[in-house]
Amino acid sequence: MDIIMLVQPEHLPIPESIKIIDIFGEESLMVKGESENNITKMVKISGKSMYLGGPQAAFTECLKPFDGIWISSNPALGDWEVVHVKPEL
Repeated sequence: MDIIMLVQPEHLPIPESIKIIDIFGEESLMVKGESENNITKMVKISGKSMYLGGPQAAFTECLKPFDGIWISSNPALGDWEVVHVKPEL
């Protein structure tokens, strides 16, 4: 399994079972956060854009503790989406 992931400080260190194929550099995303009084706040998410490879089980195991991770099919175009690891995995 290969993914491009926004690796945030809380995701480190990357387990040895997952190979770092490439590091594209620092990336920051502005995403919608919680709303207060009908005003949506923007939240800054920062990390390193990394191309990672390894067995699906390794990704599932190391990412289970996180509420969501940001993945991309093309980080150069800002094509990021948040995904969640199913709790039953």
